[in-house]
Amino acid sequence: MLLMASVGNARASENEAIQWQQIHQLCASVVNVVPIKKVILRPNGKSETLLHSNPMKGAKVTLYRAESQSAVCCGVAAKMAEIVTDRHGGFRFADYVGGYYWLVVQFKDGEAKAPVKVDTYDKHACEAPNVQRIIFADASPKPRVEVRII
Repeated sequence: MLLMASVGNARASENEAIQWQQIHQLCASVVNVVPIKKVILRPNGKSETLLHSNPMKGAKVTLYRAESQSAVCCGVAAKMAEIVTDRHGGFRFADYVGGYYWLVVQFKDGEAKAPVKVDTYDKHACEAPNVQRIIFADASPKPRVEVRII
């Protein structure tokens, strides 16, 4: 069973509210929207195209604490931590309190700012094998976060 929730990121302007995306924990993978395509040849001579996740390895992820639910990133926000994604696009921030944060992902072709609402860090929840947290930083027109329960 796959349960998926997705909410687009809104970059707030004076007339637009920020859409905070519930991610629960700050351990996730940053992935390209466009998957890796592999064509394989079956024994019967027919070809099949397989789609695989396309991780953003080496992307810089910076965590900012939002001053309020209406605070636009990231001028006055406190920079909490910074990390580079691993070869699977994975990252993890630990020892933070629950609240509102901005995840800023810098990758080869640009930068994405995702407003997220998280719970206080829980190592067991972060490592839960049945939950995947995915950030599509290069989604158009805005980055999006998905939490998948498998």
